[in-house]
Formats: sequence, structure tokens, C-alpha cells
Amino acid sequence: MLSHQTTCSPQNMVLQSKYTGREDPDIYMSYFLFVDESGHDRKLAPAEVLGGFAIRDGALWPFIQEVFELQTELFGVTYPEINAARRALRAAASKAETPVEDLEIKEIKGENFLNRRVFRKAAWFPAFAPAERRKLAELSLRQGSLADKKALSALAQAKLEYVKRLFVLCHGFKGQCLGIIVPVDALGDRKTEVLRKDYAYLFQRFFYFVDSKPSEHAGIIVFDELDKSASHILLGQMQAYYRDYQTGRERAERLVPEPFFVHSDLTIGIQVADLIAYILSWGHGFNRREIVPKARPELASLVAQIEDLRIDAHINGMHSQGVSVVYDLRTRTEKGKGNVADATKPSWIL
Repeated sequence: MLSHQTTCSPQNMVLQSKYTGREDPDIYMSYFLFVDESGHDRKLAPAEVLGGFAIRDGALWPFIQEVFELQTELFGVTYPEINAARRALRAAASKAETPVEDLEIKEIKGENFLNRRVFRKAAWFPAFAPAERRKLAELSLRQGSLADKKALSALAQAKLEYVKRLFVLCHGFKGQCLGIIVPVDALGDRKTEVLRKDYAYLFQRFFYFVDSKPSEHAGIIVFDELDKSASHILLGQMQAYYRDYQTGRERAERLVPEPFFVHSDLTIGIQVADLIAYILSWGHGFNRREIVPKARPELASLVAQIEDLRIDAHINGMHSQGVSVVYDLRTRTEKGKGNVADATKPSWIL
């Protein structure tokens, strides 16, 4: 086994939640890695990013409870409550065959909480007092058709405050971040039969994290549900990675090779991973060439929060960063440096 250790920012130790005052030496403990993608539709995003949020199993539910408390504090209501009410209204309207106003499901996603329009709306008015902001934000969420410019601005301010405070909560519960960034102009094929390099790097870093824990600990990977065919492809690639390669078989002793797929609007961990992926795609200062949009400066403070939470590993004197940029997806063989006979084994499966 490689000799390594993982580290996180000392700031992780600063905030002690009321739920985490005791560190039990639990056995058979698991660590979840929630994973979501950003920019993989290859439309406007500067990069394709895999965002990962890792947290201990015993901390997950207390973390979720505090996230819901944060939503109530900032929005006057939780997003599950809003969506439950909207589903009920839609069902009633459908049964009565009467038209209703737009009742789409409200999702906590980077595109909805951190796009440029949100920042512009937040700047329409000076910062609202917390009580007024909460009242106006709740009005915007419950009765969007009645929301005026002031209410929309308050909701935008609440969204930005929510993301900032969410990462503070992550610190308090010792949650950590991973991010693998592939710029849109990176070389290499996006669709491959084997597990793509950025996925392999993500799993590698999660393995280092879990393997630094006592031997009874395991890692469980949870993905945002893709469409059926895409989910089957990813599942097949992961099974092949952990079954057919020696490195994968060894790592399967610490990681469960079969991922879980969940709905993002129902799963807090996936929502955190989505925010991580969006922020890194649009705000990280990687080498953005001429065709790639420049990093948005308004996201810089959030990028810094993610960097403070990232999982770094030290392996036999080498340093592996939890937020990493892949400028070339090609294998060594594809770059003309490897033995053609080894083409069936991607050179990055180490």
C-alpha cells in the first residue's frame, strides 16, 4: 500500500457545530462522495468539471439538518417545502383541469444561484436587514408572480448568502471538496469506451482520502442521476475499472465500486457538489486560452472557500491536489509516447 496522508485547511477545525462536539472512534465508518457535473453539455461553460463533496456518514444527517435550518433562516422556508407545495398545486390543477401559473420545481444549482443575473439583481438594492430579506425572499419563492423588483433583489441576496454560509457549514462538519477541471479546449476525445481520465483522477483522490483512514472505513460514491443510457455507460466503465485493472481491484477494497444514483433536487450532498462544479468552471483561475471565457471575479471568494476545503494527498513524497486541471485527456499512447501494444490499458490508470 502506498504511504500517504490527506490534509485539509486548518479552518476546518474552527467551527464546531452543536452536532459535532464529540469525535467517536466509530468502526465500520463510511465516507460519502457526492459527485455532480458542470459544463458537460459543452454549450457555454468554460470547462467540464466534476465536483465532489466528501463527508463522514455520521455527520451527513446532522449536516443536512443544519442546511435546512439555514434555508429557513434565509428564505423563510426550505426548498423541499416549496416544491412539495408546488407539486400539490400542480396535481390539484391537473385533476380539476384548470390552468395554473408556472409551478416549476425550484432547484438549488449553481446555474440558478450564481449566474450573472443573480449578482446583478442582488446589486439593485443595498443589503437588506436579515428579517426583511427573509420576508421578501419567501414572497418571491411562494408567489413569484407577485414579487416586485425589491423582492427579487432580496431573493438574489439570500441566494448568495446561502452559498457562502453553506461552505462555512461544510467546514464545521469537516466536509471536503474535490474538483477535476477539463477546459473546453483540452485535447482528447470526450467519449471513450474506458473510464475517462478526469473520472479516474476523481476516484483516485477519493481513494487516497479514504485510505488515509483506519482500515475499517469505506468510501461510497453517489452521482446525480443521468439519463438511463448515460448512467449505464458510466456504471459499466466503473465496473470495468475496478474489475479489470490491478489498481482498480486494490482500490475496491476501500471504495464500493458500484455508485448510487439520486435526484439532485432531493439530495443536499449533490447540491453541494453541483455548486462546487459550477464555481470551479466559471471562477477558477486555470489557464484560459483565447476561446475560453475569463474567470468571473465575483466568484473568487467562493473559489477560495472551496480551495480551503479541498482534499490534498501526499503520496511517497509527491503532492496530489484535490482541485486539479486536466489540459489533455489523451492517453500516453494517443500522444505517441507509449507502446501500441499497451493501448488497451489507459496510461493514467496508475
